[in-house]
Amino acid sequence: MTPQRYATLVRKLTGIATKVLDAVPSSEAKTAKEICSTLYLQGMRADIHVVEGCLNSLKQDGLIKEPTQGHFIKVHMNKPSTVTKKIPIPGMDVTPPPNAEVPLVKTPTPEPGVKDTLSSANQLAVKLKAVHALLGGLQKTVAEVVSIVADLEEEVEDFGLQAEERIEKAERDTAKLKQLQALLKGIAE
Repeated sequence: MTPQRYATLVRKLTGIATKVLDAVPSSEAKTAKEICSTLYLQGMRADIHVVEGCLNSLKQDGLIKEPTQGHFIKVHMNKPSTVTKKIPIPGMDVTPPPNAEVPLVKTPTPEPGVKDTLSSANQLAVKLKAVHALLGGLQKTVAEVVSIVADLEEEVEDFGLQAEERIEKAERDTAKLKQLQALLKGIAE
């Protein structure tokens, strides 16, 4: 991958995808959990599902690779190569003398068009996958919140029952005390 292509792809990444890419090592392959730990050490809390979604998108874009199942590493950039082509110059013989230098001309790069459109569509797909991963994480979080609220509801109900039992016991004790007072008054008279 050329540095220009790499820079173009990185520029179009979402904020979280950029941070995940920065956390992927270039020297040794690491798992998604290890990358998540690296992000945590950098002060960013990210759901493992979001990180996995970003890693898959980065792999599809060619920014990282997966040498073994579940282990990710950054792709090394190739040094820019200059593609040259010999073009005959008008008025000169096609076969130059043995010691003569032939000017080299760079092959023009294709104009933006189809590649940019495909790249934009690919970036949109990456962003949609990241949103999907976030929503999947939110769905899990909402399910956890619902579970916690149900547990709290049970605890509140238990607390209410315990409070009712204490009130009834206090009323019974008060009634016994009143009976005892009445007996003591009766004995004292």
